[in-house]
Amino acid sequence: MFFSDTNNLSWKPVILLLSMALTISCAGPGTKLKSRIALLQDSHSKQQAERFVRSKGFEGMDALVYASRALGDEGVISSALRQSGCPMVVSGIYYSFGEKTMAETATSLVMRWMETDPGMFAVMTQSKDPLKRALALISQTGNPKRFVMALKLIEKETDPFVLQWGVAMGYTCAMFRNRKDKNKKIIFDYMTKIGPKLVDSFKTVGDPASNNSMQNLTCEAPQFSAQDKILDMIKSGSLEQGAESWSNGVLDISFKTGPNTGHIGSRCALRLYKKAAEAGKYPAWLLMPLVGYLGFTPFDMRTEAANLLARDLEHFPQERRNKILAHAVLAGAKTDRKVSYEKRAEGFQDYFVLSAAASQGDAEAKNILIISFFCRDTNLLSNSFLLGFSKDPNAANQAYLIAKKCSPSAKPRAFEALLRLGDPRALEIFDEIAKADFNYTGSRFIKTMAEVNSPEIISRLKKLAGQGDESAKNILEKLYVAQKTFSESKGVRK
Repeated sequence: MFFSDTNNLSWKPVILLLSMALTISCAGPGTKLKSRIALLQDSHSKQQAERFVRSKGFEGMDALVYASRALGDEGVISSALRQSGCPMVVSGIYYSFGEKTMAETATSLVMRWMETDPGMFAVMTQSKDPLKRALALISQTGNPKRFVMALKLIEKETDPFVLQWGVAMGYTCAMFRNRKDKNKKIIFDYMTKIGPKLVDSFKTVGDPASNNSMQNLTCEAPQFSAQDKILDMIKSGSLEQGAESWSNGVLDISFKTGPNTGHIGSRCALRLYKKAAEAGKYPAWLLMPLVGYLGFTPFDMRTEAANLLARDLEHFPQERRNKILAHAVLAGAKTDRKVSYEKRAEGFQDYFVLSAAASQGDAEAKNILIISFFCRDTNLLSNSFLLGFSKDPNAANQAYLIAKKCSPSAKPRAFEALLRLGDPRALEIFDEIAKADFNYTGSRFIKTMAEVNSPEIISRLKKLAGQGDESAKNILEKLYVAQKTFSESKGVRK
């Protein structure tokens, strides 16, 4: 039953069609249907294949939805919204390797079929499959009256997937598509009316990433997905790691093989890793995004991925094991393995590794972490000489801490503060600066020594100069000039 006038559709055959639909098997499509669906990609046989599939009624619709799932459930929704003229509300996740063209073509036919066949649409709204119910809603977004009719059929909907992707995104899409239609107000009015009834159900949706049904992607329909193909490529080593990104709370992990690019979601990545591990392959890149984005990955997935990484640590490249372990520990892995780190506070530090070691109870790592963060304040380090003018009794201790714990470039400025404060530890820091050939010293370093005029410092400089230290000789020469200038300026002030 097909209609050309989509604004005046008859709803009388719905009960009969619903009863017929209950007898349709949920299993995958038969061989003949699968072969015809595959022909949807062929421009020469596309129309004939489409007619054949539609002639099979509910069985054909089931086969099309089954084929579209190679995109993943939210990928199917993304494709449907995009093809409905609403790209601004799509999740941004879709599968684009191998079966992409067939799956998107199948999705397009599903939408077109429901848009022109009210009976098929009505059956889909009552399906046990949340994806079908969500697609049914989106298929009606082009007409305000029909979208309200669709909302009435799912008024008691409680499934989070349908509420998130069918009702919420469908409503946004319908308002956008009908923004110039005088009847669009009926959509808003009806949503306002049923809003209180749905509010409790909407509360259960939460973050899309925390919803089990949001991350099916390519792992749910083996015959039409490329799961086995991806697994084979992982085993053969022909798969290249891509990048990962988050969009609307959904993780997208990409990969490359030749000219093709694929995208999978977090739950699919978890399943693929476990299957690969069973076959003796350990692609850590599938799990690292799950433990790397601690604020986004659902807790159950994060801890499972972390425990898998800790379990399989010996199978990863030696140079990457410690970093992987650090990520796993911070993501909640239960392991007796200890994260190692460089026991120094100065210079570059991997704060992620230090944090992981500290979280395992390593007191020294915690202390280094605190000092390292203290030393990261470049403004503090570059202006630490100002501590020499401070009346705070703790100023000298702070300057000494900077000189001893932070980068070598901070020593001269901290020394200046200690010298002005008359702290005897200034001599210790001066000796360390001299050993480094007076690196990072400048005009202010000379000016401070001229103003303070410390006999101990002058004596040390003369000794170094007498031993042939050219840097010390150069500083002494500049220091004599600076002292003379400083004395003359004092005389003028008097």
